[in-house]
Amino acid sequence: MDTDGSIVGVWGAMGDVDGKFERWKNEGKYLAGCEVLDDVEAPHGWVKWVIPSFKYIVVKCNLNSYKETFIHIIEDHLPNNGYTLVGAVHEFYDPKDNNGELSLFFPIEKI
Repeated sequence: MDTDGSIVGVWGAMGDVDGKFERWKNEGKYLAGCEVLDDVEAPHGWVKWVIPSFKYIVVKCNLNSYKETFIHIIEDHLPNNGYTLVGAVHEFYDPKDNNGELSLFFPIEKI
């Protein structure tokens, strides 16, 4: 949220089933939500995730190219550039974007 209370982005945060934000194995957790300041409390009945800091490779795609982009980064780009995935991938949707694009955040280093 910005200072006016407007949503500045919507996240599809992902994590492993143990809640450690490690890479998914056979299954994982997904939380759709918005980014807030650290001291904000979640409303009653809601959940707040505090995602650890990572260094990311960020790639834009759309719903049609999502799967192809995801596979390319995981199977080609990361290993060919000496990177490994060190956590769960996250999605970011900019509410101002009318082109249907989203950004995928691939964590490559814990900070």
